[in-house]
Amino acid sequence: MAGVGVGGRGVADAYPRQGVRVVAGETSSPKVEPGATVQMRAEGFAPATVVRVSVDGKAISPLTSDADGASLVSVRLTHKGEHVIAASGLERGGRLRVVSASVQVVDAAFAV
Repeated sequence: MAGVGVGGRGVADAYPRQGVRVVAGETSSPKVEPGATVQMRAEGFAPATVVRVSVDGKAISPLTSDADGASLVSVRLTHKGEHVIAASGLERGGRLRVVSASVQVVDAAFAV
């Protein structure tokens, strides 16, 4: 699953709808300055399962969910514009779960 397409409807359209649950994730900040590290908590996975992480559809190092089925994704964003962070892995029942969130990288004056 490395390289899962992310952004808008792209994640859901890549798989049969009944086999995937796509949920909105929350990040540490929706707007950041270039070079900032953003964190997203991805929950709802089976415990100790591989969680694939991507930024704008490009795979980065996978994580392993904890005993509660959660992973904390940390990424450094350097380029201005909107970026989508996504984490995907199996839920307890075996269905694919995708957690994604958008972050905007803006000039320092506009970061909140």
